[in-house]
Amino acid sequence: VNLRGVREASSVFAIPTYLFISSVGVMIVVGLVRTVLGDAPHASSADYAVQAESLTQAALILLILRAFSSGCSALTGVEAVSNGVPAFRKPKIRNAQTTLTLMGGIAIVLFAGLTILALISGVHYAENPCHLIGFDCANNPQPSLMAQVAAATFGMGSIPFFIIQAATACVLLLAANTAFNGFPLLGAVLARDGYAPKALNTRGDRLVYSNGMIILGIVAIGVLIVYQANLTTLIQLYIIGVFVSFSLGQLGMVKHWRRALRGLRELPPEAAKQQSAAIERRSAISGLWINSVGAGMTVLVLLIVTITKFTHGAWLVFIAIPILAVLMVGVNRYYRDVEHEIQMDDTVHFGAT
Repeated sequence: VNLRGVREASSVFAIPTYLFISSVGVMIVVGLVRTVLGDAPHASSADYAVQAESLTQAALILLILRAFSSGCSALTGVEAVSNGVPAFRKPKIRNAQTTLTLMGGIAIVLFAGLTILALISGVHYAENPCHLIGFDCANNPQPSLMAQVAAATFGMGSIPFFIIQAATACVLLLAANTAFNGFPLLGAVLARDGYAPKALNTRGDRLVYSNGMIILGIVAIGVLIVYQANLTTLIQLYIIGVFVSFSLGQLGMVKHWRRALRGLRELPPEAAKQQSAAIERRSAISGLWINSVGAGMTVLVLLIVTITKFTHGAWLVFIAIPILAVLMVGVNRYYRDVEHEIQMDDTVHFGAT
């Protein structure tokens, strides 16, 4: 579907996205209305108890940090918008900003609503199902939080319950497709700058970067086979890379704004007193503060994620990133050498002088 073009793929993928947002929104509203009317939803796991474990203070802090890092995985995916800015309609930046704002607003509403419903219905969920006292973990799989909330709100086996389940499955499938939207565009930018093979900057018949999609598909299949499609392990590879890019992006913007302020300070006195220079200075200072705070937060999250997820498979990222960086530098050096070899020599003249 991705190879058929951006417009065609977007039309296909929009349907399950809207279905998920609308169905979960309806579930939240119905659950809250039932609660207000005195008929609060009751989850099947509400009667279970979670096996308590005695934790030292250090272990408790580590557990909180691990929960925080797991929650940060919800932020993964927003980088696809920044990577895909060239694919937006004009004005590209404004449309991308609007998309990010809508994504953030929808995510906050759905997350808050599901959390409230889970607390109201008394959902219990454990990483190890056998830690649920009263639950037969040997013979029954543990239902997901979404399934438990949907069953408590609409009833197990009802039509809305199956709609929620189907919409959730489709959205998870689309989440795996995020890279196919972002990587081809990012690969094209890298190829344009000489840090990736030029083939990644070649568009296919449907004006998409098909080479990037094909390469990504092959790599994705290989990773799935190696890790046996274990989501717990795969997400560790993803979240580290995402927050590395977040941190580098924020630090890069901090450097950009500092350079802009330095350039404004070097203006002649007459130009520095103009209103346009004052507006640019205020914009640069505002951007510097925003991106400095963003850089501090993303670096902090990166450190926390690294500490808590390192032994869960994230260590591989710290091997892969330097290798990829060396390869990209090597590709850039190769293209520079080729450009040097084929450039014209002004000292050589052909024919009569």
